[in-house]
Amino acid sequence: MIEVAATVVKTTHSGVNQYPILPRKKITLANSGPNHWNWNYYFSNNIATYDKYVDRISYAEECRRNLKDKNILEVKCTYCGKWCIPTDTEISSRIMALNGNMPGEYRLYCSDNCKHACSIYRKVKYPEGFKPATSREVQPQLRQMVLERDDWTCQKCGETDAELHCHHITGVEQNPIESADVDNCITFCKNCHEYIHYQTGCTRYDYRCKKNLQEGRTQ
Repeated sequence: MIEVAATVVKTTHSGVNQYPILPRKKITLANSGPNHWNWNYYFSNNIATYDKYVDRISYAEECRRNLKDKNILEVKCTYCGKWCIPTDTEISSRIMALNGNMPGEYRLYCSDNCKHACSIYRKVKYPEGFKPATSREVQPQLRQMVLERDDWTCQKCGETDAELHCHHITGVEQNPIESADVDNCITFCKNCHEYIHYQTGCTRYDYRCKKNLQEGRTQ
């Protein structure tokens, strides 16, 4: 929580005078906005604020106020669906991309792990095939539902600060009917997902997947 001192010290030609002011212990909606007493804090720390951007980006991104600081903007990660705090630069770039003023899409992610796992990250800027995705693409909404249900935690090793994948318990090739069933999916980190697909009974049938696994890439 942001706090300031209860007094302000001001130096004048006649000496030092103290002007008592009321302590401001937290940021509230009543004193938010560009004229806020601590607005420079957000600017200097590259923090995107809710009132500044919500009207310009809420049509494309799900937004909310940060639960601890109502001035801070939160959006959902494109890959995992977790609420995250983007930088002012990231939000500005996303808005310019949506308005057609920048190449690419500049989608918003909560971490570099999600960027690397996402199959559409930088796909417009670079030709397809330039950066192979580390996660086999599933329906984005299904992936986000599974990761949220599992609390963004690998269900094998318990890792949370890692690249997370949505794994089909019964493969899509074996049972395409249940490919979109949340109960047929589970969250694994990249390393555990790789390990799982080496096990007997969980290998993939098409040559491309087998080749990628041999090269150390998870599909």
